[in-house]
Amino acid sequence: MKIEVEKLVLGAVNTNVYLIFYNENCLIIDPSDEAEKIIALVEAKGAKPLAILLTHGHFDHIMAAPVLAKKYGIKIYAGEAERQLLQESTLNLGKSFLGVDFTLDADEYLKGGTELEFAGFKLKVIYTPGHTVGSISFYSDDLEDNEKFKRVVFTGDALFAGSIGRVDFPTGNEATMRRTLNDVFKKMPQDTVVFSGHGMATTIERELSHNPYLI
Repeated sequence: MKIEVEKLVLGAVNTNVYLIFYNENCLIIDPSDEAEKIIALVEAKGAKPLAILLTHGHFDHIMAAPVLAKKYGIKIYAGEAERQLLQESTLNLGKSFLGVDFTLDADEYLKGGTELEFAGFKLKVIYTPGHTVGSISFYSDDLEDNEKFKRVVFTGDALFAGSIGRVDFPTGNEATMRRTLNDVFKKMPQDTVVFSGHGMATTIERELSHNPYLI
């Protein structure tokens, strides 16, 4: 599969929203806010959205999801352990950061190891808790036709370029995050391109050399 990844930086805390375009289709990952800007990009590309994928349930990764799901008639997918966080604004930080009771319910809750396929494009769900109890990442090596990279992972706030997500928010846990780093990210192929929830893209190879949490 040959894909194109577009990034929009949206919402109150500059969250990365990713759109994966392929064969006139697209997947939307972590639609932070400002749904109209996401819609404008989709329309400019002439693409058909197939699904909304949430790495975790913090308000800054989910607020445009209901609008997009309704407009395009598509499902919202999230990690199975993230249900409570999505449904409670005190846990998803919408109340403390924005003063609003923003909640949602995903259409499908996913287990780690689940294989997803949307119009021929395959993604694997990887359970990557620590930042939140139900954080997941989306990994694909179904990219033999790509020139720039052959493997990709969308990590949300589990892993950043040079850092990791905070573990002091509700349901976060430092020991769990450490296990995720050691058991998941350190073992990924080093040429995997990492698209994080905030900041610049990186690779597993670069993080193993420069990220103090992985060295």
